[in-house]
Amino acid sequence: MKNISCLVFIFFNIISVLLTGCNSSTEIKELKYSTSTFDISTDYSFPQGTYYYYKFNSYNESIDVMKEIKYLQSKNIIVSKVWYRNYRNGCNAPGSDWTTHTMYGSVLLIQLKFDDKKILDNNFSILSRSSKIPCGYGVVYYELKE
Repeated sequence: MKNISCLVFIFFNIISVLLTGCNSSTEIKELKYSTSTFDISTDYSFPQGTYYYYKFNSYNESIDVMKEIKYLQSKNIIVSKVWYRNYRNGCNAPGSDWTTHTMYGSVLLIQLKFDDKKILDNNFSILSRSSKIPCGYGVVYYELKE
């Protein structure tokens, strides 16, 4: 009887050690990004490289950029640069009283640290040509801090 209780004790200890090992998780290092807001409507040149654009479902859809960056990071896709402009119901230059009567959909362009085609499975498409962001006032720029 003593041997059986000893074996049961050892069995449960082994099981608890194994289960504890199975529950360990890999911690993802949080990357830091600097942000700035600026006008890219004129005389702005995007750096060389491959760009991907987010496929919004509607013109007035918004996105939490940092949440999207962290989601991509969880898929081992490292974003190096981001340009984001929220949707607009018109466009006016800073300091101007004149506004266009055109609707501008949200724009999210990203550049990756390393090209990774997995991004195409995450609601992004490759940008096949150089792009300008329409109504490029107040574009928020995110850059990975090395």
